[in-house]
Amino acid sequence: MKLLCMHTPYYDEAYIDDFKRLEELHGSDFLVNIADMQPYEQVNLLKKFKPDVFIGMSNWVSRLGIPSFHILDSKRPTFGYRGVLYLGRKIEDAIDNNNFNKNLSQFSKNAYREEWYKKDAFSYLQLPQESK
Repeated sequence: MKLLCMHTPYYDEAYIDDFKRLEELHGSDFLVNIADMQPYEQVNLLKKFKPDVFIGMSNWVSRLGIPSFHILDSKRPTFGYRGVLYLGRKIEDAIDNNNFNKNLSQFSKNAYREEWYKKDAFSYLQLPQESK
């Protein structure tokens, strides 16, 4: 399994080494997105990456035909030995039973104009101006 992208809602220096290790494991094209993932960014990235499965909150993901699920399930935590087995089964189930996503994608319109998918997903971000 290859991890293409990871989203985290905040930045903490304690995780820098972990991010570097993930990049070493998954290659230089591995993306870490630190921010509140906006749907327009998410859809753009997913169209480019074309993942086999998406793990996270799926606003538009199902409409793209990508199987997805989230791991924020208090009944079945995804930590520890049992959690990893549970996560593996969820991934397998999502990939094996993708008919809902395939059918939905056939009848759903794109969320954004086709030009948007050709742009960089983060092209609308502006860096703060340095104070003089």
